[in-house]
Amino acid sequence: MILKDSLFTIEKNRAVINYQTKYESEKKDKENLELIIENNKQKTKNQWVIFIGLVLTAFTSFSIWFMMYKRKQQLIKEQNAQLNEITLVTELQERERIARDLHDSVGQKLSVVKMQLSMKNADTQSASNLLDEAIQDVRNVSHNLMPTDLSKGLITAVENMSEQVNLSSNTLQLHLHITDAVRLLVINKQNSMIIYRMIQELLNNAIRYAQARNIHINMDCEKNLLKLNLTDDGVGFDVNSLEKKDGLGIKNIKDRVQQMSGNIQLESKNGKGTQYQISIPI
Repeated sequence: MILKDSLFTIEKNRAVINYQTKYESEKKDKENLELIIENNKQKTKNQWVIFIGLVLTAFTSFSIWFMMYKRKQQLIKEQNAQLNEITLVTELQERERIARDLHDSVGQKLSVVKMQLSMKNADTQSASNLLDEAIQDVRNVSHNLMPTDLSKGLITAVENMSEQVNLSSNTLQLHLHITDAVRLLVINKQNSMIIYRMIQELLNNAIRYAQARNIHINMDCEKNLLKLNLTDDGVGFDVNSLEKKDGLGIKNIKDRVQQMSGNIQLESKNGKGTQYQISIPI
């Protein structure tokens, strides 16, 4: 009987131990499962946070890009409108100059020729000379519209302009320096015309107003920029007072530089000569 009770007690203890072990194992498994579920929830939450953050970042980036794009398009539109206005003003000024040249020179000479030929005993030789002058004036106007030298390129046209200035004056010397880098540039016809007119205007100002004995023109190219430097040893002027009224053709020069998205710097003092520094994207 005692042995039987001992065996029963042992079996009972063993069953309790097994039950406790099973309970602890199930409890541990349950805790692990809850931990896994909680980790999955946290992971899902983190993924949603990252996803929302990426969406917000993408939306913000797109909004900024779109605003910058619209702003850029607006600036391009404004610049094009401004360039069109500059082009129109330049064309109108050119037409006015041509009309004035034809009226003041050619028209006047033809009127005199008509009067001479309508008179008895008309001086045909004098009339013929006036006609020759009128023809030359028409050629000059035509040359100013489209210089034939430009058909050979900007460099040739500028060199011929320099040679003409030196041949036509005993008191003024034009010193022209063009680097090899500029000579290798390929500049289209429209830009060549604008640059040629710009140099022509600068020279006209120096010749008409500066009372200079020497004019130096340097043309160089650096980092896709055509650099034009014109310096004279003339009387100079007050830049501040001049810019207020845009005199001496300065406005025309600035308009041409702006038309090519370039930059111009002007330095001058009374009695100290004048210097123009112009940079143009090529």
